[in-house]
Amino acid sequence: MSDDFFGIHVQTHSSTQRAAANTAPEPAQEEAGFIEKQFIPSSSRVAEPAVSHDWTRETEDDFIDQQYFRKIDPREASEPECLQSPKRRDQGKWFADDESIQKRSDASFAEDYEEPIEIDEKEFTISAPTILQQINSSLLPIKHLSKEELVDYLASQVLYNDEDLLALCKPYGLSYGGGSSDLPQIDRLMPALKAVVAPATAKLHLAKPLDRNVSGILLFVKNEKLKHLLNQKSSESLVMSEYRAIVRGTLAKPKQLIKIPLYKTVRDGQFKMKPLREDTPKRHEIHYVETRAREISSHRYCSYVGALVKGEVPHQVRAHLSLVKCPIIGEDKYTDSPPRPPRLADATLEQLGLSQSQSRRLPFLLHHKERIVLKFDDWPLVRIHYDWETRLRHLFLKRLEVERLLWILSSLGGAYSAMGDYDERFARVAMKISNHQIRLATEYGDPVLLSRCHLYIALSLAQQGYHKEAKQVVRWQSKMARLYNSSFLLACCQGIRAKITAIIYDLR
Repeated sequence: MSDDFFGIHVQTHSSTQRAAANTAPEPAQEEAGFIEKQFIPSSSRVAEPAVSHDWTRETEDDFIDQQYFRKIDPREASEPECLQSPKRRDQGKWFADDESIQKRSDASFAEDYEEPIEIDEKEFTISAPTILQQINSSLLPIKHLSKEELVDYLASQVLYNDEDLLALCKPYGLSYGGGSSDLPQIDRLMPALKAVVAPATAKLHLAKPLDRNVSGILLFVKNEKLKHLLNQKSSESLVMSEYRAIVRGTLAKPKQLIKIPLYKTVRDGQFKMKPLREDTPKRHEIHYVETRAREISSHRYCSYVGALVKGEVPHQVRAHLSLVKCPIIGEDKYTDSPPRPPRLADATLEQLGLSQSQSRRLPFLLHHKERIVLKFDDWPLVRIHYDWETRLRHLFLKRLEVERLLWILSSLGGAYSAMGDYDERFARVAMKISNHQIRLATEYGDPVLLSRCHLYIALSLAQQGYHKEAKQVVRWQSKMARLYNSSFLLACCQGIRAKITAIIYDLR
């Protein structure tokens, strides 16, 4: 299947194949579609072909109506032109009976229609769909689909499905709930949708809703305990969301951190997020949120941006982008002054082939691309991945502890070995320390470190008077150094051999 800016996929496989594909996450992609290419001409991404309509039939009907069913002037209707022509009259009758028709020869018909009918080919020219028509044709016709068709479509848009979570791609224009009774919405489709995508689940709980005109990932959890846990961890920045938007203008920097506190206001039943100011009433709850915006591609008058948010509040991305003078195309709420949606630049309108009035019919270009849930210690019902993470963490901590003990024993053994030149008892303690190092080096799995521990034992043997055995250990480790192609280990062998030679020379 293919997808575009609004996350709308074209189904190309059977329901059996689709059910099998629901269990694996779909890889994230950042390919620009048709809409991004129209607004951002400098983008190098390949645009997907827009869905085309059959405009031929409509044009033909208009031509036939004009030629055969056009309105006739009353003066023409009173006396047709054909009756005034001498060639087409037969004593005041227009071929009144069949006998007179049969008497007419083919030559007389040729005389009556001696002038051929000329048809202008321009009248049959089918104009290509406009940019606005192509954009609208890429949207799912929500109002014209039946309940069964919507359920089947949403089932084909499942991106991730496991024991705890379900994620699907919501199309543009479909609300989750709260709409009028004559419009389709997801909460009314949930029983039928759950029977298809999660039949063994008692109930699907919505983790976070999306606005009707925002497309993208809609996340559900399969138990209420996990839903409350996700809401709690969202405020701790363990749950993040990434959006894509086409905005008017460009960001001040390619990567911009927007840290503007917001508070919620309600007027005429509609809420709006406003920035914190000095005169803000204290009764409002202040949300100290951040939006990390980055520029993916840009034009002089429009930009394709990504926005990463942590601890998200409603309309955070819309409000923050508008406050930095980059309102989203199609935005009708978060603009400083009329007109709403904001006016586009003349160069952009010329490139799209639209007028200012037509630009007001552009869709709201905001897409929820990715939902990032970071795993935490009290995450329930995550078995396989959590167990493997516990095992790997144990092995990692064990390796760090072994390395720490080796550092300690190396320092301690070096001190005792230095004193072994003056007292044999210190040499014996140094030898015991080297034996512990050998066991740890074997656990650590480093052959070079293991050979170095054997060299420490050779030095202890030489300090205790076992010169021949010490030389044999050094000779054997020299062969290992050449086998491992370790110049460092070979240098250690040469140093220990020189030390043993010095000990034997001092005894003489």
